[in-house]
Amino acid sequence: MRNHFLLALLIGWPWLAFPQTAEVDSLRRLITRMPNDSTNAARCLDLAEVLYRTNLDSANHYADRAMDLGQKINDPALIAKAHQVKGVCHYYAGQYEAAMKAYLTALQMRRSLGDEKGVAHTLSNIAILQIGTGMAKEAIQTNQELFTIYQKQRDTVEMARALVHISSGWFELQDFDKSLQYLVQALHLFEAIRHPFGQSLACSNLGSIYLEQGDLRQARQYLQRALGLKLAVADLEGAAIVCHALGEVAGKEKNYPEAVRNFQQAIEYARSAKSNIHLPVLLKSLAEASLLAGDPTAAYQRLSQYIAINDSLSKATYSRDMADMQTKHETAKKEAAIRELENQQRIQKIMIFSALAGILALLVVLWLARRSFRQKQRLAVQEQQLQREKIERLESERKVVALNAHLEGQQLERLRIAEDLHDDFGSGLSKISLLSEVVKRKTPDPPAELDKIAAAAKELLLKMGEVVWALNHRNDTLPSLAAYIRRYTTGFFEDSDLRCHFDMPDPLPELPLSGEERRNVFLVVKESLHNILKHAAASQVEISFILNNEGLEIEIRDDGRGFDPAATAKAGNGLQNMGRRMQAIGSRFRVESNPGKGTTTRLYLPLDLVEAESAIRRAA
Repeated sequence: MRNHFLLALLIGWPWLAFPQTAEVDSLRRLITRMPNDSTNAARCLDLAEVLYRTNLDSANHYADRAMDLGQKINDPALIAKAHQVKGVCHYYAGQYEAAMKAYLTALQMRRSLGDEKGVAHTLSNIAILQIGTGMAKEAIQTNQELFTIYQKQRDTVEMARALVHISSGWFELQDFDKSLQYLVQALHLFEAIRHPFGQSLACSNLGSIYLEQGDLRQARQYLQRALGLKLAVADLEGAAIVCHALGEVAGKEKNYPEAVRNFQQAIEYARSAKSNIHLPVLLKSLAEASLLAGDPTAAYQRLSQYIAINDSLSKATYSRDMADMQTKHETAKKEAAIRELENQQRIQKIMIFSALAGILALLVVLWLARRSFRQKQRLAVQEQQLQREKIERLESERKVVALNAHLEGQQLERLRIAEDLHDDFGSGLSKISLLSEVVKRKTPDPPAELDKIAAAAKELLLKMGEVVWALNHRNDTLPSLAAYIRRYTTGFFEDSDLRCHFDMPDPLPELPLSGEERRNVFLVVKESLHNILKHAAASQVEISFILNNEGLEIEIRDDGRGFDPAATAKAGNGLQNMGRRMQAIGSRFRVESNPGKGTTTRLYLPLDLVEAESAIRRAA
């Protein structure tokens, strides 16, 4: 008779961890309080792995939630693990095709991530599914790959376990020689690392295979060794299974009294282990052996016990099923309550954000109204003052007053244009950028155009900032120009490996510059910095501001690859445009460079000589 306990021993270790209510409730509370991030997703997967043996609906819910979070934060490792947990849920639901599909998706992702430990874990699930669905050949190949992985990791326990699983595959294919070959290898590995439980597993399986082949001497030898090891590790349930096999060996040898003793001992071990699942088979075998041993009374008694235990197990199974249904019902109620709480929290957040947005909008409107009122007041006061000055001044000063009023009007117009650009267009572009980011966060798979919109808005904001700076007459000084160039350069090279050094007098004299001069000088400096970052392959840039009797000289030096100015002038209009800008403000521009020796760009800006000398003396 074929040993009906063999497959259970070959498939894996007999110890299973079942979920505790306290652990489940603790994980649920933790998930509810945590933000929707990678840690929350990981806890969802932990809870799904705890629940899948008792409540598949809840396990699927938390696995799906972890999958959604992993996709939102774009975490491939989380997504791969979620696919694997989904596969386990499908497996326990009897949906083997869906389980295999989920496992293969997880396996492909983990291979692409180089997660060798995760690959091994997924392959173990696939192997168990293949053995359980009769795919013995495929299970053998999967476990051979697992053996190779664990061999590289030098994990002897898992190597031996893979060999036991390979043996199981060959046993299913009725190739007992190969099954024995791999079991012997597994036993040697377990012996090398002194792993008693693994040795007991290998010996009991070897005894069962020899019993299947009819080699009773070898079967008895390995089963007796397995019994000693089972008792040494206090595996009473395993000891009951081995004693049952020894009873079958004695029965085949027609030594029925010994068979009775072995079956009785197996029953004692099973009862000590509180494992009623094996008792019906053990009692039936004991009844048959007692009858063959010539004790029909004992055989009748054991058969009666067998029938009674079968009936009680049926009732226990019914009670357990009812309890499972009750547990699933209570869990479903808890899950519904949790989802309702989460929905209420989301609604509260939306209401709070809406209220805050309304308050912010009201504050902005009030601030703009106050600003407009104060600007009108200032303009009214200035107008009144100008009127009084026109009345009080002599006729001979009217031309000077008119000229000053004209200049001041230009400055105010520039200031107004700058402020309007900053307030109207600036706020509009900022709103476009913010709305793009909001849409990206709310959309699971946002289109690439959103990134382009946000980038275009930010680029326009930067360019508008340059225009506002150039229009503002309060910046019509040399220190303002130097400070803006320093600030722009620092931000421009912030995300690169270039180091930038500034060399300028401290403090710079308050020499006046027109808006046109400032704008053209800045644009030439900006173009030079762009050329350095794009073409020079430099590691260092030095910008110097030099005041002398001729005016201001700005020197930009880099240690990059350099170039041939004559060849470059023919290839593009960049240098020519820079030269035209400097000529437009009565200034000079020169570029000095040689291939491999860096580049130096010099800008010469003439200033008032008397004022410059005075400023130099004050700076000294």
